[in-house]
Amino acid sequence: MDTHRHCNEIGVGSAASSDGSVLLAYNNEFTGNNRLSVIPVASVPLAQAVQPKPGAVLPSQALNLAKTFACQRICVDLEVPEASSEGGLNSAGVATNFGVYNYVPGNIVDSDKWKKNGISFELWDIILQRSSNVEDALAILAGMLNSIGASYDVAGSFMIADPHDIWVVEIITGSNWAAARIPRNAYLAQANMLRIGVINFNDPANFRTSPGLQNLAIKLGLYHSGPFDFAGIFNSTNLMQPWARNRIWDMIRIMSPSLGFDIEAPAAPVFTVPDAPISMNTLRRVQKDHYENTAYDLSQNYTLGSPHLMVGEQPLCKKIDTYNLIFKLKAGCSYLLIAPTCACLSVPTPFFADSLDNPMAWRGDLISSQHLAVEPYFLNRIFNQWLSLTCFRYLTYGYGQFVSRLYRSFLIFLQHCCKYVIDLSISKAFAR
Repeated sequence: MDTHRHCNEIGVGSAASSDGSVLLAYNNEFTGNNRLSVIPVASVPLAQAVQPKPGAVLPSQALNLAKTFACQRICVDLEVPEASSEGGLNSAGVATNFGVYNYVPGNIVDSDKWKKNGISFELWDIILQRSSNVEDALAILAGMLNSIGASYDVAGSFMIADPHDIWVVEIITGSNWAAARIPRNAYLAQANMLRIGVINFNDPANFRTSPGLQNLAIKLGLYHSGPFDFAGIFNSTNLMQPWARNRIWDMIRIMSPSLGFDIEAPAAPVFTVPDAPISMNTLRRVQKDHYENTAYDLSQNYTLGSPHLMVGEQPLCKKIDTYNLIFKLKAGCSYLLIAPTCACLSVPTPFFADSLDNPMAWRGDLISSQHLAVEPYFLNRIFNQWLSLTCFRYLTYGYGQFVSRLYRSFLIFLQHCCKYVIDLSISKAFAR
């Protein structure tokens, strides 16, 4: 079990936010290439769009060309942007992203193994291409999971949202999954453990599941009668492991301090009402946190060095983060903020849901001469890359050496900026 590469996610209902938006924040702490793709509908006719695998049953409306929207914005973790997404945002304001990996006991997985030819990374692409709202997305999800099942690639927890509602989905085996709507006045803090609690199978407005979920629990001797506590039944041994528990505690500590949630409690609250309406700034504060002002801050308020060097606790923000993002979903104005590297050392860039193209500065993985073609985004992108590719090399040094080396590297950064301005001026002069 690699407990040093895990992600955090927060879903916020519309009535719990400061302006009525649905919010979804995410820190990716696994390997990725930080690539962003925008795919206009004109360039993706249905025949060429990412297709469900043979045997997958989708609702009829999902097969209609009209369900492929003007663009989809994808954060990619593999080499083929159009087919290997971790999610994104479409022009209807539907957002989804994967999410966090959850550990499920081996005997449960062995009883219903992951499907070799089950749905894989194309899941999130298909949802974005064909969904006009969260109900479309849930229908497409259920159609694919209940017909061909899930591969290991989609094991875990992720969220699906539109400007009105946000749902958390948790896939535990090849054929079994559950989804729950986050109440509009609450949020869900997620960090690598099953989080859906008691399921009411007679309440489809708030819960959806695979048809065989109860039978699986009964077959394994995990459930007999009474309330069906999804997380308690399928992940009881890992509900509050410190490497995940502490991050959930930290999120709740920041957003609901009056709750007095005890870090040693046997289980975390599932849906939590915030003390104050949650804004984008609130979520950025959470994304950047290293347990400051708590006993778990091993840097002792930065007096012992960088919190990214501390070993023994997993903060919400870590030096191995590959990107961080926030979706803000509101009717008529939905967008995402995204930045490479960890939240405390990055400046996010906004991308709106109805954009038709991807700025050159966000194409590919590294800075190149091509980025000179886009003025507004170049400096932001190169600054983020300077932080990610240069600063982190020096985090292993003491703070005195770190500042000295950081200053020298910043001078190099400024030289690049000056060269960019000069080259751009010359190119414009010749263009006249």
